[in-house]
Amino acid sequence: LMVEAPRLPPSAMAARIARMSKPQCGERQRAALARAVIMSPEVILADEPTGNVDWEMSQRLLRLLVELNRMGKTILIATHDLGLIRSAKTQVQARVLRISNRKLQAAGVDL
Repeated sequence: LMVEAPRLPPSAMAARIARMSKPQCGERQRAALARAVIMSPEVILADEPTGNVDWEMSQRLLRLLVELNRMGKTILIATHDLGLIRSAKTQVQARVLRISNRKLQAAGVDL
């Protein structure tokens, strides 16, 4: 089930990302996300997108990734942050996988 979200032009989305917080808070993450919006790829790979930001900023970045997903983009997030995973699962129907003993496994409902 895909929910239609309001579509913003890439320049408006990039401007929105730039205003998300102070420059020192996750500047690289926001810049990478802004590039992804402008380039408009079909798949966005986010490797530890919230690794250097506080909880509030991580939630803002997650909301933006969710919005991009609702616009039809495929989002793959690699993270060790269980809080981020749990938060994402409340916002979208997400498939969560984990690597354990060098094997890719479906994560249980405990996440």
